[in-house]
Amino acid sequence: MKKYKFRLQKVLDFRMSLKDERKRELLAANQRLHEAEAELDRVRRELLKFGLSEGQTMSVEDLTLRSAYTERMRNAVAEQIEVVAMRQAEAAEAIQRYIEAAKNANALDTLKNRRFQEYMERIQKEEEKVLDESAVQRAGRALIRQAGQRRISEHPEDEHPDHGKVGNN
Repeated sequence: MKKYKFRLQKVLDFRMSLKDERKRELLAANQRLHEAEAELDRVRRELLKFGLSEGQTMSVEDLTLRSAYTERMRNAVAEQIEVVAMRQAEAAEAIQRYIEAAKNANALDTLKNRRFQEYMERIQKEEEKVLDESAVQRAGRALIRQAGQRRISEHPEDEHPDHGKVGNN
């Protein structure tokens, strides 16, 4: 029997590599999202840390500087919130691309497995057919031998010329 060969193997290989690439893209998008969220947390903590304590007195100059810094940190928080939202959208898009690539690859892989099962069933049927034919041939030869042995036992003189009458030398 010849070895099984899936006709669409190159397409399957391409789709599997595309699926792997989409998975790497998804991991990278999730990493960027995680980094953006960590930066947002850092900026928020910085903003909270720089707040005014109760009972603390400050000069007008220090208060003006603190106010400007606080405003800058609030802007940084707002910008980082936008970055996080953008990274979330990128991650969601990467998830969709991965799901699509996985569906395409899995569909072909399922087809390959189904076709391989069909191939194995055909091979098994062919083997059974060969075995059945061989059994029929053996049975036929056995019947022929039995029939030949019956003829010999029924008419021994027909088959053996040396068993003729005594004295014909």
